[in-house]
Amino acid sequence: MKSETRKVIARNRGLVLRGVEIKSIRASQANIQDGYVQETDGELWLLGVHIAPYAQASGWDDLDPTRPRKLLLNKKEIVRISTMLRERGLSAIPTQHPYPAPPRQRACQSRYCACAW
Repeated sequence: MKSETRKVIARNRGLVLRGVEIKSIRASQANIQDGYVQETDGELWLLGVHIAPYAQASGWDDLDPTRPRKLLLNKKEIVRISTMLRERGLSAIPTQHPYPAPPRQRACQSRYCACAW
């Protein structure tokens, strides 16, 4: 049996998100277990990731939770990753959530503000 090896080929620069998807991600309502990256027309797309609808949005933006999401990378990174996918037969998968949840309590750094959020 072939041993599994993992290598980080790119750090996340961002995703194209719509509506309140960022709030769902920060509320840990995203599932990246079935996610993978695919090249289409010189762009890289993240497929198979489920971002649950944000409950407090009350139907504001009805999006498909598993829709493809474009990866925001510069051209040099896109070419490098596309080459690895095509020529070497590698698979690109997400290994962590793109936007981590913010800390629960964080003191404000401004001397004019006495708040915590």
